[in-house]
Amino acid sequence: MNCPAGNYASEVSGGATTDVEGCTPCPIGTYSVGGASIVCSPQTCPAGQYATKNAATTDIDGCTACANGTFSVGGDVTNCSIINCPDGHYATEVTGGATT
Repeated sequence: MNCPAGNYASEVSGGATTDVEGCTPCPIGTYSVGGASIVCSPQTCPAGQYATKNAATTDIDGCTACANGTFSVGGDVTNCSIINCPDGHYATEVTGGATT
């Protein structure tokens, strides 16, 4: 089976009559370069970004910067967390994509 990038071979024995018929898109937070892959690999979004795309074709395809007031440690995370500062304090990162 030869699946397109962003997909994995979900049917590895019989059943599929064409290469693409037995292929399934990778879920958000994973990617595949295609071919005969039977699993999707975890994405490696940089810190301050999160995975947003189904059928990603590279480890950073669809990585998006976190919104202001949120952060991400990166990797295969699919959302950003809210920055909770203690009373009387504020976040010094004023642009999206804070990492801590």
